[in-house]
Amino acid sequence: MKEGKIEYKIVGEFDKVEEARQFEAHLIKKYTQLGQAKFNKQTN
Repeated sequence: MKEGKIEYKIVGEFDKVEEARQFEAHLIKKYTQLGQAKFNKQTN
């Protein structure tokens, strides 16, 4: 991350933090199942 080698894009904006966390958990699960998660491989 410090070297700037991570690509990212904003995929949504939310009014409530809980909504954002739920969406993030959904994406983590989705990309973990596809074998494409490089970070955040677990959710609580």
